[in-house]
Amino acid sequence: MKARLNIYVVTEGRLSVCDGDTELALLERGSVFRKLAILADEPCPYDITAVGQMRLLHLEQASLYDLMAKHPQTAQGVIRSLCHALKEHLS
Repeated sequence: MKARLNIYVVTEGRLSVCDGDTELALLERGSVFRKLAILADEPCPYDITAVGQMRLLHLEQASLYDLMAKHPQTAQGVIRSLCHALKEHLS
């Protein structure tokens, strides 16, 4: 059985994104993660760990696709967010 893919929004607290022993990013309130993984239909390659207490909002892949189909402005926002992430990664 294939694991469910979710996209997450940090609503409280902080999370550390690591590749092995290397911390790549610190996610704080308002950060969205696993954007690329959910759209590419594959698991996230990084370890994401809570730094203290935190709270997340999650949206399953099917719900995200439904939301994007019904609300084009949502799809535009997701695309814009991915473009920003790609730009940061390349610089």
